Amino acid sequence: MKESIILYLISGETAPNFVIRSAFQAHFEPCYDFDWVHIASQIGLEEMHRRFIETLKTLRPHYCFMQVQDPSKMDPYVVREMAKYTKIIHWTGDVRSSATWYNWMADIGREVYVTLFTNESDVEKMSALGVNANYLQVGFDDIYYRRKTCIKGWPDVVFVANNHDMFELSGYRKHAVLTMYEAFPHQFRVFGNGWHRWGIRTESIDHTLEAECYNSCKIALSISNYQHRRYHSDRLLRIMGCGCFALSHAYPGLEQDYTPGFDIETFSGIDELIERCNYYLTNDNQRKQIGNNALLTAHTKCTWNIRCIELKQLLGQVETRAAKINVAAEQ
Repeated sequence: MKESIILYLISGETAPNFVIRSAFQAHFEPCYDFDWVHIASQIGLEEMHRRFIETLKTLRPHYCFMQVQDPSKMDPYVVREMAKYTKIIHWTGDVRSSATWYNWMADIGREVYVTLFTNESDVEKMSALGVNANYLQVGFDDIYYRRKTCIKGWPDVVFVANNHDMFELSGYRKHAVLTMYEAFPHQFRVFGNGWHRWGIRTESIDHTLEAECYNSCKIALSISNYQHRRYHSDRLLRIMGCGCFALSHAYPGLEQDYTPGFDIETFSGIDELIERCNYYLTNDNQRKQIGNNALLTAHTKCTWNIRCIELKQLLGQVETRAAKINVAAEQ
């Protein structure tokens, strides 16, 4: 029997395809949607919270899949009231390093049913703080990002990412980009905001152009902002989803999800990055085969539909564990 759920998501992330909403609708019934970002922009945050609590009182869904990543948008007292009427699953694909953010996540986590991260480092950290935490990786828009026609004119090697200059690996990403321009001046280009501060003139690209880029280049880089266990942004899945050869920084736990040399390739330093690019730019068949394998991996193991299946399995485990605890407490 399908259980009901209400989605409390950061809006606009997958427009116009709304793959997250479609995936949840296929696995939960009924599936409600509360567009909290849009509603808050119209009536204010406090009134939006009041309206959502009233919605929960009326609908009484089994679960609420909540995505809130900014402490200014939610406090534990509001979540505590929400949790009276549903089991809240707090999922975030975000990663931060400040104690303030972690303390806020822990405070929220103690009020909700389960807190889910896209990396295992934060699961371990939150569990140590008494939070019921677990791992659920991000999915990707598998409608935009799929195999399409190759368009001439794109660089051989690309990195689609913004430069914020404030995260753990920001300096590493800067070093990689500047070195790539030196090593491949006519073959490499970065796309995104914030690179002008290092003298790089470029621009950001939307979903359509990014998908075209990954279908047309030879190598796409994936360098996340943090070196957390099993953490990568959905950039990696967008690359793989287009059947493009993904060259990723070697982060801990990568081998639990992907196989270097089969559906991905990795590098452990800037020198190795240059070496890998030189090798795969001249070994077309091997590069294309890894891209084909990446396409299969992304669309069979990494979509939001698969994440919903994994979520339901995870919730079953939580329910079983809770039942055992209750039985033990009664004995």
